[in-house]
Amino acid sequence: MNLFSAKILKPELLNLDMAKIDLLKAKAQAGLKQKMSEMAFFQVAADHSDIAVIEQLAAKFKSGLTDIVHIGCGGSSLGAQALAQLAGYGCVGSAKKQKFNIHFLDNLDAMSLSGLLETLPAETTGALIISKSGTTLETIALASVYLDWAITAQGEGGLAEHNVIITEPHKSAKNPIRQLAEKYSIPVMDHHEGIGGRFSVLSNVGLFVAALFGLDLMQIKQGAKSVIDEPNLAVEGAALSVYFGEQGQDENVIWAYMDRLKLFTAWYVQLWAESLGKDGKGLTPIASIGPVDQHSQQQLFLDGPKNKFITFITQNQAGQGNLLKPDIFMGNQFDYIQGRSIGDIVTAQQLATATTLADKAIPVRYIELKILDEKTLGALLMHYMCETIAAAELLNVDAFNQPAVEQSKNLTREYIQAMQK
Repeated sequence: MNLFSAKILKPELLNLDMAKIDLLKAKAQAGLKQKMSEMAFFQVAADHSDIAVIEQLAAKFKSGLTDIVHIGCGGSSLGAQALAQLAGYGCVGSAKKQKFNIHFLDNLDAMSLSGLLETLPAETTGALIISKSGTTLETIALASVYLDWAITAQGEGGLAEHNVIITEPHKSAKNPIRQLAEKYSIPVMDHHEGIGGRFSVLSNVGLFVAALFGLDLMQIKQGAKSVIDEPNLAVEGAALSVYFGEQGQDENVIWAYMDRLKLFTAWYVQLWAESLGKDGKGLTPIASIGPVDQHSQQQLFLDGPKNKFITFITQNQAGQGNLLKPDIFMGNQFDYIQGRSIGDIVTAQQLATATTLADKAIPVRYIELKILDEKTLGALLMHYMCETIAAAELLNVDAFNQPAVEQSKNLTREYIQAMQK
């Protein structure tokens, strides 16, 4: 059951070596199949047994709250944001429709947190704190400030009622965030030990936030399961990405033509970059959103270096949205849009932009969604995780580690300690 279709536009202009692509597809398929038998997150994504627990805790947690502070970095946050955006989070015109405000603290900035805390109503604010290891510096820093503020405003007794933590169980060394939860009786959900942050969106890390927004978790998981059962489009995408990368088109653009997928593209950038960029190898991810990036990036894509493989994610929006009223302007140059809708323009633009690029012999993959709902987003999330894993198999890199970032973490510790002297 494919919830979307995918095709290469104007393949006759690309001089494709189909024999090579077929070999890559075969290798990618075998590698992905092996990982499906090994990696826990495939089973977790398809397992429905955790849905009731997640939904019950989410309902209890958000009751009476006007504001929720989400504290987590990278994979602990980006997937949740992508799911929340399906419900309208971060989209123009949707803020007043939400029953609560959610504030994603996923970056450190000297002014942002202090500015936020000045505006929050302490008695009706709660926090969701997520860190797999419980030792992520940014999360520790943000959580320490937030919890001190909450204790000052509500007292220690309020922590158990207004906060939830997702983190791993203790190991040989104690998990600091879990210790804090135990000290203040804060509800804890176990972060699955076999699932890394950037692959955690279909576990409680992402699904708890989806539940807060009332999204259908069963549908999300069913969409993911549809890709697990039929991963052919993901295998093909991985093979094409590596094939075009070998031809010098090693920058992968994902161009979504819906506001509700803007944060999905940000999630993809981390997933692709952190999973594939190793041992001197990798394919650079670039996030674009349409139609706006027709006015900011399209010139480069069309007339700059021919080093891009561009994937469009589209939907037929014909007839959707407000009707246009061009007769309010003088003259007749916009008569051709009279009686059309906003959706008509977007539908025409996404195909026109993709075709223009393809006409320049730039490789373009055109993904068309039937509808953007929970099931489709669950499928898209699983599709890109499968595509990433399959591409890593082709590049002979480990998709699940990130060894190169350890030096900067160690230097950060040294520089902070030096400041204290």
